[in-house]
Amino acid sequence: MSRATKGFSPDLCGRAVRVAGGHRSDRASDRAALTPIAGKIGCTAAGPRRWWCREEAPTKRASGAAFR
Repeated sequence: MSRATKGFSPDLCGRAVRVAGGHRSDRASDRAALTPIAGKIGCTAAGPRRWWCREEAPTKRASGAAFR
């Protein structure tokens, strides 16, 4: 990510997405993997979801998958 999102550094956004990605197999959905991360960094689940979609969009488009 090239810019900060409402006070969150691009590094934090990227780390949140990577951590959630590591928990995807443990959770029922991608959203369930993102929600605990949001609570830990002090934002709503919408923030990490947007970061996730922005980072995963090229990969998901290529594979035809959608956010669950």
